[in-house]
Amino acid sequence: SHTMNGDNNLPNFVKPRKTACPTRYVFISNADTTSDTVIQDITDIFQSFGELDTSTGPVFVNYKRHVCYVCYKDPMAAQHAIQQSIDPGVIVKGRKISAKYADIARPVTPPPEAECTSTTDHVDVPGLYLIEEVISSEEEASLIALCDSNEKGRTLWRNNISRRVQHFGYEFNYQTLLLDKPRDIRPVPEDIVAVLVERVPPHVPLDGSRVTQCTVNEYYPGQGIASHVDTESCFGETIHILSLGGGVVMTMARVEPQENVPSSHPDNETVPPSHLRRSFAPTKPTDTEESGEVVKKHVYLPPRSLLVLSDEARFHWAHSIAPRKFDKVNGELIKRSRRLSFTFREAIGPRPSTPEVEKAPTTDGPSNSEDVARRRLNEFKSGEDVKDGILSSNIEQEHVYKVYDEIAQHWHHTRGIRKVYWHRVKSFLDDLPQGSLVADVGCGDGKYFGVNPNIITIGCDRSPVLLQVSRETQNDTFCCDAVKLPFISDAFDASICIAVLHHLASEDRRVAVIAEMIRIMKPGGRAMLQAWAMEQEAGSKRVFEEQNVLVPWRLQSKFSRTTDKDDTGPVVFQRFCHVYCEGELEHLASKVEG
Repeated sequence: SHTMNGDNNLPNFVKPRKTACPTRYVFISNADTTSDTVIQDITDIFQSFGELDTSTGPVFVNYKRHVCYVCYKDPMAAQHAIQQSIDPGVIVKGRKISAKYADIARPVTPPPEAECTSTTDHVDVPGLYLIEEVISSEEEASLIALCDSNEKGRTLWRNNISRRVQHFGYEFNYQTLLLDKPRDIRPVPEDIVAVLVERVPPHVPLDGSRVTQCTVNEYYPGQGIASHVDTESCFGETIHILSLGGGVVMTMARVEPQENVPSSHPDNETVPPSHLRRSFAPTKPTDTEESGEVVKKHVYLPPRSLLVLSDEARFHWAHSIAPRKFDKVNGELIKRSRRLSFTFREAIGPRPSTPEVEKAPTTDGPSNSEDVARRRLNEFKSGEDVKDGILSSNIEQEHVYKVYDEIAQHWHHTRGIRKVYWHRVKSFLDDLPQGSLVADVGCGDGKYFGVNPNIITIGCDRSPVLLQVSRETQNDTFCCDAVKLPFISDAFDASICIAVLHHLASEDRRVAVIAEMIRIMKPGGRAMLQAWAMEQEAGSKRVFEEQNVLVPWRLQSKFSRTTDKDDTGPVVFQRFCHVYCEGELEHLASKVEG
């Protein structure tokens, strides 16, 4: 019933990706794999957790590593087996067995051979300019040293995407696809911008006064970036890319605006949320394209060169870098080396990264930030802060989105880590059939992930910081507004939306969320919505005199992202809430067709 290590059919087992769903394969360690009796015991025990895959052999033994692998037909059976190995535990011949997910290595597709730049010499990209040797070798070395320097003993590079990045002026948020303005952000290096303005030819568009944002990307051989057009809602009409260290071939591809095209890879500075989105996709071949392929232009960017994308090159041509180690330039193979790209842009419509807060009272008296919050609430009540349709209002942005980004770690400490569940939600999840696919709309820190180990939960939330906390689990999550969920229709068996609806400021947005939950569920699916109630039980610490209120959150400074950790005083944030009268949720649901 098991395959020996020397068998040529032994699969190449590997660790699964952290974000992957449960696999069919279980990695078994801390067992005496030299004993056939132990292997048979493992087979018998783990077969009790679910049906094994006998097509190739249910148990594979790696005698060299003293481990084995159990193969199930269903990932849910593997999930159940791992859960049982944790609690109550699996004991074989006096040893407690350790069980974890495994996977089979997928064949690696070799990268396509690099196309030579000479094959696209005839292609013209209007608005594209390339100026070589725009800075000296000494200036290049100085800029590289600036990026590699440390500040207070800490590196300036960020590792939150597949390559290292730095930001100046404004920070591009790769999860929300918006601009942030952190308090400690460094200004754009004006001396370098001045040098570029002085040295580019007069016909090349470069207005130094409009360069307010810079992103530095680091590329090692084998790294690249997917085809994209820089976000129109965040960046201005001209993009300037300064290459340092090594050269690289960039591919320009002709695109045209199209409706309902999915956004590109999250590592790219691409499109914003759907209500602001203008998506791009390759055009269909024109009559002049005899090959029937998309029009492309391969451009070699040598070190110390400046690439300028303006007019058509900025908006109607996507740019990308293929992930390879060699480029072919005019028939010659050129090996890549470490390359830094300084991308200078004009920032448009950035948002502050942190909300206004109220410090706890001191001898100097309290801050007036609570007065600001009250003023915003009054503006909302009077109708001054009302957005059409499903767009979020100012009070949501200031007193929901930004607040939860700031308090995320404290929230997780007091809720997720301590497993503070709403009991009706836990009962709902526990009652779902094994293998159910569930959407947790507004999942926050993911505290309901894993409540029922027999279901698969996918979460989404508006706060990228809360989602970062939730990624400690293996569940897939998405950052989005709940009024436009990034899921196909009729996909989920159930959906939950817990403690979310009371943070939505308009009825249109509340109805839109319920409609989206219905849309993504299969016919006959089950949904649960819970929100704060206006009418509280006797003795409750919450007493609401009206429906639209501000609810304080006292943040301990040790959990703050922006305040001094040595400051022992709490910081008070005001959260907007719309509490529901009896029957109001049912009334909202009745407005959703079906």
